[in-house]
Amino acid sequence: MARAMNRVLKRAGFETIFASNGFQAGSLLHTFRPALMTLDIQMPWIDGLDVLRLLRDTPLPFPLKVLVVSADKRLEQALAAGAHGALAKPFSNEQLLDTVGALLGGRPQQAPPS
Repeated sequence: MARAMNRVLKRAGFETIFASNGFQAGSLLHTFRPALMTLDIQMPWIDGLDVLRLLRDTPLPFPLKVLVVSADKRLEQALAAGAHGALAKPFSNEQLLDTVGALLGGRPQQAPPS
């Protein structure tokens, strides 16, 4: 699912990077410095809610929005823990793009096809 979301966002003009688990995502945060992170609640080794608590307790030196994308029933809990938005699986590509665009203040401008 994460790789599919990565492809959809790249095709829409967003710059993306993929992390396969919470630890890898944490290490990439300081080098990539994303404006938005998509986060699943159920991940290997570290729960998405734990990532949210860590972000809340240890603020980053740059602004970061967090979109929780999960089939887990704890989406409301994720919002209470600091997520800026939530998408319940399954969702359409358009729902993903609309939600990411709303959190970031719009979608990237794409050049018209030549």
